[in-house]
Amino acid sequence: MYYIVKGDLPKAKDYMDKLIGMWNGYGFMGYKGYRRYYAFNLALAYFAYRVLKKVEPDRSKEYGKVMEEVKEVAFSLLGEGICSVYEVRDGEVKPIGPLTVFSTSLFVLAFYSPLPEIVAEGRDFLTFIRDKLSEELGPPILGTHSTWFKAYCYCSSCN
Repeated sequence: MYYIVKGDLPKAKDYMDKLIGMWNGYGFMGYKGYRRYYAFNLALAYFAYRVLKKVEPDRSKEYGKVMEEVKEVAFSLLGEGICSVYEVRDGEVKPIGPLTVFSTSLFVLAFYSPLPEIVAEGRDFLTFIRDKLSEELGPPILGTHSTWFKAYCYCSSCN
């Protein structure tokens, strides 16, 4: 994604090609072909694909088949959350270990949020959130912001 945002699309494509080359139908092969996979890699790959798809729709088409497989494996891990690690036994994806906020959050951002499109457009995410909150809830009432909100607010009463 770094190279996409910086406008170096040939380098971004090179890295995406390397990533696709690591895909074995169940996950991205890790250290020496170890058969356990990190679930967050599915989310990161799909996120990068969505950004590339927005910036270069024609270039991203060649990754469509693999990304559909990534999505299928990712969605097979869905439950009450996403665990960090999974393995494949007898052709079936099996989650290993506890559910994690980290992996679950990455899945939400990669598969369900508008964040990849925001990144592709070069927009600032915090500004996007502020604008969405204002759109949904109306403008903030001056002088009533919490300390947390003030750190991310750009209105004249907070800055």
